[in-house]
Amino acid sequence: MIYMGELEEIYKYGTLVIWPEDNIREIVNNLRKKYDPESQKICEAHITLTQPFEVEPNEQIWNKINNYIKKFNGFEITVGPVEQFGSSQVIKLNIQPKEKILELRNGLHRLGYFNTKLPYTEGFIPHMTISEGGIKEDKKIKNIITQLNEKMKAMKFKFGEITYIRPDKNFYFKVKKIIKLGK
Repeated sequence: MIYMGELEEIYKYGTLVIWPEDNIREIVNNLRKKYDPESQKICEAHITLTQPFEVEPNEQIWNKINNYIKKFNGFEITVGPVEQFGSSQVIKLNIQPKEKILELRNGLHRLGYFNTKLPYTEGFIPHMTISEGGIKEDKKIKNIITQLNEKMKAMKFKFGEITYIRPDKNFYFKVKKIIKLGK
């Protein structure tokens, strides 16, 4: 288990994410406030793209990242349905197309600036978390998932930029940079 002090050290240089458009982020933020307020206090709804930076990103690193992602055209991302992450206590939104996101993620990791020694690097599945595990009973998790899927339809947004987020002194992640994809 990783503790808060360790998380602060691991994420001190930030990470790259896919920041959904405002209306989707607002919907998921409200779910996170209800089902996992502790995680929501740290960061808004997002799709993790890379592991955290191992080094302070400088101009040379940003140029290499920019040159790499310019090869990618924007594409539509589908968010939903709500699912349980395997048999864990995590409630998440399914994300598609996983293959394109993983291609982008793996290429960014190959640049060598990210901490790929952390757990969940290999076998990562793109998702948007609603609850990290604050709900302990499996039956309650399944009821929440059923209720949410009855109310929510799959949402879509056009992905065309990567967002660099970094924690402030209170360990709240804020947008620091936006990098556009090729087209």
